[in-house]
Amino acid sequence: MAQAESAMEIFYRQGHGHLVLVSSVSALPGLPRSATAYAATKAGVPALEEGIRADTVGTPIRVSVILPGYIRTEMNAQLRAPLMVDTVVGVRAMVRAIEREVPRALVPWWPWRVLAPVIRHAPLRVLRRVL
Repeated sequence: MAQAESAMEIFYRQGHGHLVLVSSVSALPGLPRSATAYAATKAGVPALEEGIRADTVGTPIRVSVILPGYIRTEMNAQLRAPLMVDTVVGVRAMVRAIEREVPRALVPWWPWRVLAPVIRHAPLRVLRRVL
């Protein structure tokens, strides 16, 4: 939040800018075990983005939130996620979304745009097995 507020001060002063916040598809459902705190903090990022974006209506300042799916990194190399994409695919999808300046982007778009509504409404016992 402090970084977003600092960036917004600069954007307001210069009269334009594009704030990009990074969340996660983990923000969509509540996740069990050790992922609970991670998912909860990632769920707050889209709410922060919406509040800041509401303050910028009618200005040339753009605000976006990117919700990446499982992208292979050094941090999650041990994770066995069935929908994991390699780093290059994931980063390219993020860059495309940022360049389009869309308010919200699930990346890579396939399968997350299709799965997001399902994830939001699926029973937790099903999500626990899949995610």
